[in-house]
Amino acid sequence: MKMRIIFVCILLLAGCVSNTYRGSAVRNRINDASELAAHDISIDERAPGVITLNGNVASDQDRERIERLARNTRGVHEIRSNLVVDPSYVRVREGSSANAHEFNAVASDITSQITASPNLKNYNLRVDSVGDSVTLSGEVSNERERVEAERIARNTRGVNYVRNEIVLARSTRNDVQINQDVKDALLRRNGAVLHDVDINTRDSIVTLRGWQRSNREIDRIVASARSVRGVRGVNNELLVR
Repeated sequence: MKMRIIFVCILLLAGCVSNTYRGSAVRNRINDASELAAHDISIDERAPGVITLNGNVASDQDRERIERLARNTRGVHEIRSNLVVDPSYVRVREGSSANAHEFNAVASDITSQITASPNLKNYNLRVDSVGDSVTLSGEVSNERERVEAERIARNTRGVNYVRNEIVLARSTRNDVQINQDVKDALLRRNGAVLHDVDINTRDSIVTLRGWQRSNREIDRIVASARSVRGVRGVNNELLVR
C-alpha cells in the first residue's frame, strides 16, 4: 500500500513538471520572437498538452504567430486561444528585452513631434505603442488639433495602425462668445463676405451655411472656424454659388 502511494505521488509530480515544462517552452518560443516578446500573454496548461492563451495582442498577425508557436511546441496537442486583437489594451511585460525599447522609441518620437507642434504643445497627450500600433489619448480643444495629432502619429516611421482616442474638451466659453469669435476670425483671416455666411453655434459646435465663390474659399473659412478657441467641431453646409 505504501509503495502504491509513493508511485502515485511520483506520477503526479511528473505530470506537474511536464505541465510546467510545456508552458515554459511556449513562453520561451514567444520570447525568442523579438517582435512578440513584449506581449503580456497568460499561458495556462490545466490538462496535459492542452495550452490556453489569454490576453490582448496588437494585430491579427501577432495572434496567429503566437498561436502557431504554441501549437508547434513539443508536447502540445491542443490550443485554446482567447487572444483578443485590441492594441489599446495591450500590456507590455516588464523586462521584455529590446522590443519594449523599440515601442518606447516610437512613442517618444511621436511625443516629441507633438511637443514641437505649436497647436499641440500645451496639451498633455498620451502616446502608447505596441509593435506598429499606436494609441493616442487625452484632450484637445477642437477637431483640427485632434486630426493633427493623428496625422503626426500616422506619418511616424514604423507606425501602421493608429487608434485615436483623443476627446474634445468642453469649453468654458459660451456659445455666444464662440459665435462672435468665429465671425471675427473669418473677417480677420479671410476677408470673407459674411453677409452670405450664416454662423450658428450650439454646444460649441459651429454650423456654417450660405454661399461662397469657390471650394477653396469654403475650405479657408472652415479651417479658420476650426482654429477658434473653444470650437469642438464644424458642420460645413456652405455651397459654391
